[in-house]
Amino acid sequence: MDSRFRSPPTPCKVKILGPSRDAIRIGGSGITDALVRLLARRFMNAQNVYINEIPISLNHTSSLSDSGLADVGDGFKRLEKLKLDMITDASLAAVGLLCKSLEKLLVDLEFIHNKGLLAVAKGSPQLKSLRLQCRNLTDEALQAVGKFCQFLELLALYSFQNFTDKNLCAIGKGCKKLKNLTFIDCNFLSDIGLDSIAVGCTEAVTELMHLEVNGCQNIGTSRLQSIVKFLHPPF
Repeated sequence: MDSRFRSPPTPCKVKILGPSRDAIRIGGSGITDALVRLLARRFMNAQNVYINEIPISLNHTSSLSDSGLADVGDGFKRLEKLKLDMITDASLAAVGLLCKSLEKLLVDLEFIHNKGLLAVAKGSPQLKSLRLQCRNLTDEALQAVGKFCQFLELLALYSFQNFTDKNLCAIGKGCKKLKNLTFIDCNFLSDIGLDSIAVGCTEAVTELMHLEVNGCQNIGTSRLQSIVKFLHPPF
């Protein structure tokens, strides 16, 4: 067997899930480019990929690089759902540009900047669910989501510190299919941003059913109460 494709080291675990083997979980600190490349070639029809699902010990470091993560985009052509706890802008951009069928993306990493999300917004037009905890993203990235992700149904933003009400204007204007909207610890949002969502609801007969706002110091209770009337009942 090619030495590049030997069994992964002990800290790494791989699970192939689903009756059609369409879900893959790769976790631990022994993930390598060769392993991801092998899985991408072997399970080209996988639709759900979770990388680093198992917590990494601080005593270990992963040898997975941008090249390996780019293989996720290049190999899993039918990818619909992707969860990443470690990625850079370059590899996220590769995923966005190559995974045209991507519908759900979850990224929890502070080091991501605008480049990666811009590529996802422009390259994955079928995106329906986006969960982000990335402190360095700014208005530019979220405005692109509002412009290009017209089928977005769920948007959840956690601990965003570098974006303002401008992005909510873009979301309210462009994402007319939103059903679920969450903002946690986004201190630069204000009542003005929520007003933009309310206007979007009014103009588009939107399906917005769930709005969660927590830890956003510049959004008042009265404004939250006023926007409730625009929410559709869940039935």
